[in-house]
Amino acid sequence: GGEERSAYTYESKRTLVGKPAPEIAIQTWIGPKGADHAGFEGLAALKGKVVVLDFWQTWCPPCRAVMPGLSKAQERLASHGVQILGLCWKDGRGGYDWAKQAGVPKEEIEGEKYPAHVAKFSADMGLSYVCGIAETRANSE
Repeated sequence: GGEERSAYTYESKRTLVGKPAPEIAIQTWIGPKGADHAGFEGLAALKGKVVVLDFWQTWCPPCRAVMPGLSKAQERLASHGVQILGLCWKDGRGGYDWAKQAGVPKEEIEGEKYPAHVAKFSADMGLSYVCGIAETRANSE
């Protein structure tokens, strides 16, 4: 049940405390406000910074709810060495168009169309932090 999964998740994460972070697998990077971004050569490129990972999808209302606060935090804390990274993946589901405040059918954003969807979403929301798009859910696991 849920409690067993929760205990497993807690234990697997607890074993990571004090160890180097596992590498993240990102194929495409989207800069602040949907801009182009060269990305990072893995987490080593961010060594010495405080890195906050936010796992999200455009279709997820709670995910969207925290984004304005994360943007404000990035703006306020960037000069203190903080880097917020929004991480999503090509999950094959429909998405959400922030400008239209409406869902987007999965056919319109699948495969190679997904990065443009995330870039538009980031621009429409005015996100101040970098987002990474993975091909699989490996980062979440």
